[in-house]
Amino acid sequence: MTEYPSLPMITSKNNLNYQISEGLSDEDFAQIIVFAKTDSIVAEQTSDAHRFENKETAQSWLQKNNKKFYTLHKTNDHILAGIIWFEPLTIPDQFINDYPDCRWTFAIRIYKNARGEGLSIPFMKTCFADFWQKNPNKTVWLSTRINNSIPQHIYEKFGFKQIGINQERTFFAISPK
Repeated sequence: MTEYPSLPMITSKNNLNYQISEGLSDEDFAQIIVFAKTDSIVAEQTSDAHRFENKETAQSWLQKNNKKFYTLHKTNDHILAGIIWFEPLTIPDQFINDYPDCRWTFAIRIYKNARGEGLSIPFMKTCFADFWQKNPNKTVWLSTRINNSIPQHIYEKFGFKQIGINQERTFFAISPK
C-alpha cells in the first residue's frame, strides 16, 4: 500500500480517533467502488454509482482534471470512513458573473461506518486548511440535490453560502477567510 502524507487526527463525538491523509491508495480506491454500490445514501444522493461503476470507469474519472484527494480512516483501521476531493472545475455559467474566480469544486463522502460521528466539519476544516495553504485565495463551489438537506445544513454551518438553484440542484460557494 502506498503511504501518503498524514494530516492532523480528528476525534469523533464518541472519542474515536480518525486519521486524515492526503492522496488515495489502491485499497481506498477499491473501497470507493464498493461503497458507491453498497452505501444507500451515497447511491441515492450522488453520482458515485455511475462515476465508480467499475474499476475502468472509476480510473478514467480519477485521472481527469488533477483532483486532490483526502481520505479519512479510523486510527489503525484500513476501512475507509470518508473522502474529500477538490477538482479544478469552473462554476456553471449562471453563476460565473458573480463568482468569476470560482474554479474549484469540492465533494465529501462520509461512509455508513462513520456517519453520525460528527466528523464532517472537522474533516472539512482540516482539508480546506491544507487545500487553501497550497491554493491561496481560491473560491470553492459545490452542488447537491435539493432534497439532500442534512449535508446542506453541514455546508452552511461550515461557512458555505447558498448561491442559487439550477434544475434540481442547490449550489454553494465558500472563499478563504
